[in-house]
Amino acid sequence: MDNNFMEAPNKQNKAFGIASMVCGILSLLCCCCNTYIGIAIAVAAIALFVLEKVLVKSTSGMAIAGLVCGIISIVICILSLALTNLIMELLPEDLLEEMSSIMGDSYQF
Repeated sequence: MDNNFMEAPNKQNKAFGIASMVCGILSLLCCCCNTYIGIAIAVAAIALFVLEKVLVKSTSGMAIAGLVCGIISIVICILSLALTNLIMELLPEDLLEEMSSIMGDSYQF
């Protein structure tokens, strides 16, 4: 009698999916605080998804969740950077000079 269906799944097969999902969720959290760290973690989530696809030859639901979270995080970070730059361009020069004088020499606008 063949009992192959009763074998436990390989833990390494799940490792890339779990890591991808964790990085994807972390990237969503980090893109609100620091966009560059959020983008870096999102790229890691996407890379882990690709590693699972190439090395394990299959994708788990957790890896797909990491991929989706990573892509959404990158889009949010890019929109955040674009919106910040747009707002800084639309501010009047005298307001930027006043903000610079209040904050000191450490910030230049």
